[in-house]
Amino acid sequence: GREPSTPTKGKLFGQHLDLICYEDSLPQPIMLMLKELNQKGPYIEGIFRKSANARVCKEFRAKLESESEPNISEVPVIVIASVFKEYLRSLPDCLLQSQLYPQWIEAIGVSNNHECRERVQRLLQRLPAPNILLLRHFLCALWHIVQQSALNKMCAVNLGVCVGQNLLTSNPFGNPSPVPPSSQTCE
Repeated sequence: GREPSTPTKGKLFGQHLDLICYEDSLPQPIMLMLKELNQKGPYIEGIFRKSANARVCKEFRAKLESESEPNISEVPVIVIASVFKEYLRSLPDCLLQSQLYPQWIEAIGVSNNHECRERVQRLLQRLPAPNILLLRHFLCALWHIVQQSALNKMCAVNLGVCVGQNLLTSNPFGNPSPVPPSSQTCE
């Protein structure tokens, strides 16, 4: 299930995206994590599935909160992936907006691909600009990871299982209902 987010707020973690995004750009530490995930993530088996050392993650999170341009090139990518998921969980409302949960579930349940795509596009138009910005960058990283799925063992379905619950819940607080599991499997 989705782990509860850490109650303490920092400069990044626990903050509304519109308060920390300036002039259509994400905070530098978030961009640095996305860059590492984009470049190195595709070559790491089990990226977003494997757990990282809790102490190392805590130290990395503290570094992200305290430094505006942290050097993260030596941080293991599994740690970056774990902390990025923690960041997504820490958002005051999930990236895809919990109030839209019923519409998201309805949209992905439509069997006609064209209709499904149109519904998803309409829902995306309802998201705040900073959410779209983060989603675009994150989806780009996920796309690169899927391109190397033979190597990293993380096809689109596996990634969906590992990160989906960090993107959409029915309740931003308490016991969220994660996205229902997909019946699809990897080819």
